[in-house]
Amino acid sequence: MTGKNCWLILCVFLFPQLLWALEDQQTLDAAQLNREALTDSLEVLTSHLQDNSKDGDAYMQLGWLALKQEDFKQTEEAFKKAIRYKKSALAYRGLGLTYANQKGKHQKAFYNFRRALAIDPNMTAVKMDIARLQLKDKSTDAVSTLEGIVKDDPSYAPAHMALAEWYAEQKNEKKMLAYFKSYLQLVPQDADFLYQMALNYAKDYRYKPILEIIEQLPASHADKDNWLPLQAQAYAAMGEVKVADYLFQKFMRMIPEDERRYYEDITLMMSPEEQNTFSSLKKEERGQFINEFWKKRDPLLSAGANIRKVEHYRRVWYARQFFNGKQPWDRRGEVYIKFGEPDYKFGGSYGGTVPPLSVEFLKERLAYELALNLQRAERVEQVPEWNTLKRKQSKGALTDPVYPIDRHPDGSPISPWESWIYLGIGKGIEIVFTDHFMNGGWDYPLPPKSPLLAVASQNFHPQVIIGHHAKETPDFYNGIPGTDILNFYYDLATFRGKDLETDQNIYLGLLPKDIFAQNDTSTTLALVNWTASLVNDEGTVINSAQHTVSLSSMQSGIAIDAMSLKALPGDYRLIVHLTDQNSGKWGFYQQQIHIPNYAIDSLSISDIEMAYHIFTESQSYKFQKGDVWVIPMPTRNYLRNQAVNIYYEIYNLQKDAFGQTKFRIKYTIWEDVRKNASLLGSISSFLGKLVTDKKPEISISSDYNGNSATEPIYIELDTKKLKPGLYQLAVEVHDLISQQTSSRDALFILNKNEINERVTKRDEEALSDRFQRAIEGIMEQ
Repeated sequence: MTGKNCWLILCVFLFPQLLWALEDQQTLDAAQLNREALTDSLEVLTSHLQDNSKDGDAYMQLGWLALKQEDFKQTEEAFKKAIRYKKSALAYRGLGLTYANQKGKHQKAFYNFRRALAIDPNMTAVKMDIARLQLKDKSTDAVSTLEGIVKDDPSYAPAHMALAEWYAEQKNEKKMLAYFKSYLQLVPQDADFLYQMALNYAKDYRYKPILEIIEQLPASHADKDNWLPLQAQAYAAMGEVKVADYLFQKFMRMIPEDERRYYEDITLMMSPEEQNTFSSLKKEERGQFINEFWKKRDPLLSAGANIRKVEHYRRVWYARQFFNGKQPWDRRGEVYIKFGEPDYKFGGSYGGTVPPLSVEFLKERLAYELALNLQRAERVEQVPEWNTLKRKQSKGALTDPVYPIDRHPDGSPISPWESWIYLGIGKGIEIVFTDHFMNGGWDYPLPPKSPLLAVASQNFHPQVIIGHHAKETPDFYNGIPGTDILNFYYDLATFRGKDLETDQNIYLGLLPKDIFAQNDTSTTLALVNWTASLVNDEGTVINSAQHTVSLSSMQSGIAIDAMSLKALPGDYRLIVHLTDQNSGKWGFYQQQIHIPNYAIDSLSISDIEMAYHIFTESQSYKFQKGDVWVIPMPTRNYLRNQAVNIYYEIYNLQKDAFGQTKFRIKYTIWEDVRKNASLLGSISSFLGKLVTDKKPEISISSDYNGNSATEPIYIELDTKKLKPGLYQLAVEVHDLISQQTSSRDALFILNKNEINERVTKRDEEALSDRFQRAIEGIMEQ
């Protein structure tokens, strides 16, 4: 036996998996070679090469071992000698991989891969090496290379996997699932690959592919604890709350007790008052408190499962998976558990898309408030951090954090940062995080080094902001992110009811485009169940009603419905919940409302109902107001050439000695609530006929006589001379006998073109954002 043959037998005996691994680099990467064994093998090879200095096979084996240890200098030298003494495809491939793993040497890698294919054109693993390098270089040629591999060798699983990953990144779910399924047919046992793909989808809140993946799983894997949370959140996003709750509960029974405590802990979401109460309770009393805690926060008032509780489990799991720079989570995870997914993120890998106008407005307002704080102090221009912020603002939209973070002299940030925007908390908040020590331990930013700026910005620090909202908003829920939500419009108005009660009217609007899929002709009729409920502070439902709305895919306009809930005056949580019987899509909205007291002796006005049309002929009973039928406009969104109808009621007008009432009504309209630009000069040109049984004067302020203490008023406004925009209407009633005055406001939008069709997305978004902010401002007042 020659020395060379003796070495080959010894080599196979010491590391038989290595010779097999040469067939495919992925297999080589997957091989868990023992480093001590590698060292022994290197000693064997070195000894062999001292006596066989021209053994190309030995140099090739030495190159592979050095490559596994990432000793690229030795690897390059070994593969070059292997090529000198034996020009094999494997040696060229090895040298190509050596260069592929080094920055700036990718062209050399491509050259050697092509030399390998020149020797062996059927070497699929080398074609895969080229595709991987193209993917690494973000070359568009990667897809054609991978598709070529699949065409030439359909059984080569790595190419199928790479294509599935590529199309997953491109969000092309159809092609992703096709290659994903073909990969699983070739490698059905690769559960780790499946889990990583599902994890990536969960990170982006893409739940449909998760269920597709789970369908491919063997039953033995689907019930493992790491898969259960993925299934649970996918079912929650579909509205299957009971199934989601069951899967999360099953998951928590399988995990260690220390881990389970993270999911059961609710202290992060408690208000200061709740924390004080909870800490004073005995251990056996806390279970009832926790049940009441979740009951108050259940937005759907579910009988079998609480979707808010399910969302809490999902948030804790998400924080454990993706915000785990510290244990159990970093500061981002803490905020995420409290408030959920932000409306927008800047910094890091976020902020690639243009932020909505609502986000831009919020950032501008916060920056303006910070500027005011600084201008109240002296020597503002001497604050370097503020000068940097101004430079950022002058370059366009403010995307950097408003709260001052540490920066280099050139204005670049010293450490990574993220800015999270929550529009639904207070008037809108920004929470800033920094990875100050560059170790993944994200936290709130350190105060500015400038004492002046530190004082001026102290109320903008995230910890202060969260503390400020701790009482009113200790936690926040606005649905499960990524859910295919059923969009809808709704509006509210209150009127005096019987006895001491008030009628809370809820108006619903549904557009066919939000119900029916585009180009889908399989379903032509939709039945949407919707429920409205009033809940008190204890979480008890005071009143609730359910209606069903039908709409056709062929109809062009909005489907409108209305219901009325009777309740005593006070503060309530209003919950509106919808479910499409056909598609399963669902949506909800909840808000705190105040129901006013109309059972008083003084002058008062109901809310102003913005109406689509007012009929004197009989219509559906649900729209009837006395002798007229008022069709509401839940969007408050009118075309410019469309009449704006309003309805309201005046209560408790005083009568004189002859049993007559005398009162004055004044109308005022402002264009653009933010600018408060008055249009008093033109109101008389578009105020239409005042429809009552009295004869009015057409003017800004008109006097009326009547004989009833209650007056229903409905008018039609001609808005043809107004330009598109957001408007605020103020109605003021003055009782000329009692000298009492009462007033109400209402907002509406005028559009130039057809609503939701020919209006540009940017203009429509701007009007919606301004409308929402204006409503919030008036509610706060």
